[in-house]
Amino acid sequence: MVRTLFLRILIHDKSFRTITLAESVHATSKRLVKTFGLELHVINPELIEQLKRRNHLFVANHITYLDILVLASLYPMNFITSTEMKDHPILGKLTEFGGSLYTNRSSIKSLPQEVELVAEFLRNGFNLGLFPEGTSFDGEVMRPFRNSLFQSAIEAGVPIQPICLRYTKINDKSIDNEDRRKIAWINNEPFHSHLKRVLKYNSISIDITILPEILPDESNRKILAAKVWDLINQAYIR
Repeated sequence: MVRTLFLRILIHDKSFRTITLAESVHATSKRLVKTFGLELHVINPELIEQLKRRNHLFVANHITYLDILVLASLYPMNFITSTEMKDHPILGKLTEFGGSLYTNRSSIKSLPQEVELVAEFLRNGFNLGLFPEGTSFDGEVMRPFRNSLFQSAIEAGVPIQPICLRYTKINDKSIDNEDRRKIAWINNEPFHSHLKRVLKYNSISIDITILPEILPDESNRKILAAKVWDLINQAYIR
């Protein structure tokens, strides 16, 4: 937070600041992954090269705030999150200082403006991370994707990069659904109590499956969202 605060003060060019904040979060996340004892196993690492050709809308399933650290450690990006998160006393400042974009999930009226905001961000060449399930779940199954912001990728002509996150072990022991619920941040559990529990684990193993990018050649965002969901779900249930 101190580092990004100085970056926000010292860098006046908005585009350069956005890129620098993403790179700062990327570097910080790689350190925090070690602090949390997260053991990342990247599947299809050769596909990381495709990320360097141009910017993407990164789309992943969502279980916990640890997902953000995992994705940010993989590649520099900013994130789309909810206005509810902005109001959180701790995570709100973290997301703000990290250069996140905020959307109001409860307001249909603001949706066109939010789609255009995200599309403009993508047109300007920035990478964005999106968790279209809308919130974190227990991870037993994947939930349907909210499809509205897929329209932004269509309008910007930016490819979607699907990524599947699977939590596989705690302290080198294969996890079951009960263990997965301990990792998941659900049921309005206070952030500090969940964080305290997670930090007690010596290690948490996560499979990160990088899937082939999808070009947004569909004019229908529902079809596009379903295609991305199916690809990630196939990797999730394997």
